[in-house]
Amino acid sequence: MIAALAAGAAVVPMSTYRAGRLESQYLELIWIGVANPAEEVQYFVNKSQQIAILSSATASSLARSVAGLCAQQGRSLPHLVASEAIGRSTYLKPFSVVISSDRYLDDNAAGVVIFTSGTTGKPKGSVLRRAYIHEAALNVVEGYDITHNDILLHTLPVHHATGLGTSFFPWMISGACIEFRTHGSFDPAWVWRRLRDGEITVFSGVPTMYLRLMWYHQKELAGLPASERYKYAAGVQRLRCLLCGSSALQQPVQDFWTRLRNNGKPGIYVRYGSSEVPGCIRVSADTDFLNLPEGCVGSPTTGVDIEIDSEGELLIKSPLMFSGYVIAVSSSNSSFLPFPAYITFSRYLFDEEATIAAHDEQVGSRLETSVVVKASISSLSTELR
Repeated sequence: MIAALAAGAAVVPMSTYRAGRLESQYLELIWIGVANPAEEVQYFVNKSQQIAILSSATASSLARSVAGLCAQQGRSLPHLVASEAIGRSTYLKPFSVVISSDRYLDDNAAGVVIFTSGTTGKPKGSVLRRAYIHEAALNVVEGYDITHNDILLHTLPVHHATGLGTSFFPWMISGACIEFRTHGSFDPAWVWRRLRDGEITVFSGVPTMYLRLMWYHQKELAGLPASERYKYAAGVQRLRCLLCGSSALQQPVQDFWTRLRNNGKPGIYVRYGSSEVPGCIRVSADTDFLNLPEGCVGSPTTGVDIEIDSEGELLIKSPLMFSGYVIAVSSSNSSFLPFPAYITFSRYLFDEEATIAAHDEQVGSRLETSVVVKASISSLSTELR
């Protein structure tokens, strides 16, 4: 993926990832690494008019199936298997590597295309500019004080805005270490063992992960002898920060982790955003965490402008917001669906402060968010919680 971006491609992450290139007015995409059923993957391939499939050796069978389905539709889609030797041997001596003297690539061109979860219809390809790779990453680095001394435990899928924009690019650009769990689904027992070992400095997850970790602690760890419980508690307290996004964090879960980190360290740093406007509001590392109101998702990040219109809708404008959706114009090309300057989130504000909550034991409160206007609606002193 990094090589594709360096070559000017637009990457389209899926379970492992996808990539592409913007030429003239058309977006050509290479899909990398498949891990969904072939028919489902074919939807994304066709939607973005990808031009080839690059997969790992373990995903090659599924990749061939996708290429076969495309062939049945009259589309010849080359399938390439990434070398298993990558990362195991050095093909170039460090001093033989040269930096290109070509012009800088356009930061406003397509950089990353993330397909939405499809909660309101079929998934849409959200096109993020190339600036997302570095400017948005630096925004995250500064917000969480990430340094080369950090070690992130990465258990999120990298086709997800959080798994890529929050838990990959920022750590790469800051020289930090990322530890991936590469096989199997999310395993609370394995995560707790890694936290207990004390090497991890930052954990990034979604509310369901923190909930399952809490359940595992209550069921399996709370009854251990005090000396054993201490090892797990000490591992959590050694963490510099816990990050959470994607949906609203249940307050009992936040309370659990805050109690567990009872040495005065903050609980979970939450944020608010979407695939189209990633991480636009967050609780940063310099926030007075202990004095935050319950359910607070923080303040607008640098460059983000927020307004509340007369209908009570939340309007967000950001230099790092998406440039549009990928739409299939014909069988031979794709383009972007333009989007207005402000993105409007679903209406849930009726007065200055209001909350709608759709409670679910694992998912939590999907819209458990409210806005309190401290000054005018155009002021960046607006606080969101």
